[in-house]
Amino acid sequence: MLAAVRASAGSRCGSTQLTLERALPTWRHATEAECRKFSSGHSTEDQRSSFSTAQTPGTKLGIGRAWSSLRASLCWLLAGQPSSVGRRFGSMKLFNCVPLFTRYVELLDKRQCNLNHVPEEVTRYGRSLEVLLLDSNHIKDIPKHVFRLHKLRRLALSDNEIHKIPQDICHLLELEELDVSKNDIQEVPDSIRQCRHLAYVDLSSNPINRLPECVFQLANLTYLGLNDISMTSLPAEIGQLSTLENLEARENLLRSLPTSIAKLKLLKRLDVGSNEFETLPPEIGQLETLQELYVDCNELESLPPELSLLAKLQSLDAAENKIASLPDDIGELRSLNDVTLSQNCLEVLPHSIGRLKKLSILKVDKNRLVALTPAVGSCTSLSELILTENLLPELPSSLGNLKNLTVLNADKNRLVELLSTIGSCSRLGVLSLRTNALSALPFEIGKLQQLCVLDVCGNRLRSLPYTLNALTNLHALWLSDNQSQPMLKLQADQDPRTGVKVLTCYLLPQSAAVLTDAKTDPVVENEEESTGRFERHDTPHPKHPAKAKGRQIDGHVIPHDAGKKHDKEASFRVGDGKKRLSTDDAIDNSQMEADPATNTTGNCYVYWQFKFSRK
Repeated sequence: MLAAVRASAGSRCGSTQLTLERALPTWRHATEAECRKFSSGHSTEDQRSSFSTAQTPGTKLGIGRAWSSLRASLCWLLAGQPSSVGRRFGSMKLFNCVPLFTRYVELLDKRQCNLNHVPEEVTRYGRSLEVLLLDSNHIKDIPKHVFRLHKLRRLALSDNEIHKIPQDICHLLELEELDVSKNDIQEVPDSIRQCRHLAYVDLSSNPINRLPECVFQLANLTYLGLNDISMTSLPAEIGQLSTLENLEARENLLRSLPTSIAKLKLLKRLDVGSNEFETLPPEIGQLETLQELYVDCNELESLPPELSLLAKLQSLDAAENKIASLPDDIGELRSLNDVTLSQNCLEVLPHSIGRLKKLSILKVDKNRLVALTPAVGSCTSLSELILTENLLPELPSSLGNLKNLTVLNADKNRLVELLSTIGSCSRLGVLSLRTNALSALPFEIGKLQQLCVLDVCGNRLRSLPYTLNALTNLHALWLSDNQSQPMLKLQADQDPRTGVKVLTCYLLPQSAAVLTDAKTDPVVENEEESTGRFERHDTPHPKHPAKAKGRQIDGHVIPHDAGKKHDKEASFRVGDGKKRLSTDDAIDNSQMEADPATNTTGNCYVYWQFKFSRK
């Protein structure tokens, strides 16, 4: 029958209508007979398998496959036919009369579709739909036909305009996930307790007046989201959720945690950041399975010593508090790999921190550290160390033991020297030391073969070590905030005081950084007035600006890449033509003169007059 229909498609003529009228009834009667036979002799699972696009062994009827093939053929056949034919058969309503051909749909995704209501088409899939995603629309109500989807397991309605959860939600007995966050819901119906399979409930960002007791009767709940609901206290009934693994209560008005929280023996993640906690209860030490703890953005002045009992804790975020010291036993948290203590009042870190052998990320920026304990060098798994905005005059030599360190940021401290052991951090990729008081970099920096970014802006450097040429992976060398390109043309020179070969450029020597923050202002006493023959000169300007205007420069830096001179050219436009400069070319600016009328100093875009000379 399919072959007959496809053969008739080749004519594409006026006989199309007659062909369809003859073919469709025949096909319809045959299909209905097969449907009766199929329905009487096959289970529901057999029917599902027969609707798959691929014919499976043992399936007697490939009805789904045949239907798809026939429908595609008919649609192709109708394309380009007279409007009378299109009006008669275009809607294809004929094929919807056979219930067996209703699509078997398990997931319906209507997120961000600008919907004002739940589409009625969901009723077509009442016997099969398991996942309904309607996030980020303008839906105001949940209609009753949604609660007839008896197989629904996941209902996502976040970021809508829903005001109420109907009591009929109790009919969704198979529901496992309910997300109604970011709506205008004020209360949760008591009937929700009948959804006994609920494991995930997110009520975040709703003006909920109170949490009813029914929420704490969901015996299978593993995730509960209560972020940003203006909650002033967490009910003591929270301890009844014995299966809870993830509790989020960020951005509320909480001042304390109930002691019953100790009953959450399966809790793995606790997030109570952005609240008003001044202390944490000692019962928090009884959360034996806790892996992630977020208490950032509170008013904590200390962390309880019971914290050291959390043997499985992997991530600790206590940033933006008022913590002045850490528990001495913090080294007992042997599973810790991520610690964030930014924006606190820490002056020192305990020596026990060296026992954290799995620690990978340590962030203690924006504190009051006056010294960094050498024990940090024993954290051999450390890959990221952030020390920005402290009062550190030096870094311990033990940092050279951190063979896995990839990022070291010590911006805005009082560093006057970088020890040579830094060269042992063989995997270091980013080294940022801006706004300190460094007058030199160690020659061992040339051993950092993986270094990609070196930022030393705002220091007192007179030159750079010649070994910098060995850093073939270096893509960014920052010497000034006004630097327009990440790489500079470096020139070999000799230090007049030591006779050592060094590198210099037009941005060296650096001017001392001036900071307004007394907390991090690098104060250096008895600074040398003389910097040898490395001198900073005023930016020269041409004597006749009008004449020089026709001689512009498009580029003003030459990329530095040792040993790779091909395709490393900077394009300069001189007059009406172009000249290519390679790394073998040099610019002789000895004949430059400053225009007395526009004798401007500092970094700026200027016109240049120069002559090219070959090395």
